Amino acid sequence: MTKFLTNWLYLKRQLYTLWIKEGMPIKDHLDKFNRIILYLKNVDVKVEDEDQALILLWLLPTSHDYFVDTLLYKRDSPSSKDIKASLNSKELKRRVL
Repeated sequence: MTKFLTNWLYLKRQLYTLWIKEGMPIKDHLDKFNRIILYLKNVDVKVEDEDQALILLWLLPTSHDYFVDTLLYKRDSPSSKDIKASLNSKELKRRVL
């Protein structure tokens, strides 16, 4: 039980402190995020999609504030899938320009 609890706490800590550094590729950040979510699932800890979406938004650097506000204040609650797709689109657009 102690090993399970330690893994669970460690993984949650990683998830909630996964700040993206300015200039870090979004793909790298999303890969780490998805890996932690998968590890949590493997130890029977479910992180609801709405919580995943909010965590993704909170951990973005301040340069993404407008992006975060836009997603937070739209009519429907954003899903983690929507946010990941939007972040990837934003990253692709940044690379092209």
